[in-house]
Order: sequence, then structure tokens, then C-alpha cells
Amino acid sequence: MKWLEMDFLQIFIPIISFSMFLVKGTSHLLHLIF
Repeated sequence: MKWLEMDFLQIFIPIISFSMFLVKGTSHLLHLIF
């Protein structure tokens, strides 16, 4: 179980940070356009 949790965190955290980065980028672009 420990190894599964480690792999899950190593995969899950970058996905969350990347999605947050995408959301911030798109909101920034929308503010620039409108």
C-alpha cells in the first residue's frame, strides 16, 4: 500500500499543479481578451 500511495502522490500532485497552471493561464488570457 505504501508504494501505491507514493506512486499516486507522484502522479497526482503534478497533474493538480498543471491543471491549476492551465486555469490561471486561461483566466489571464480571458482578462486580456475581454
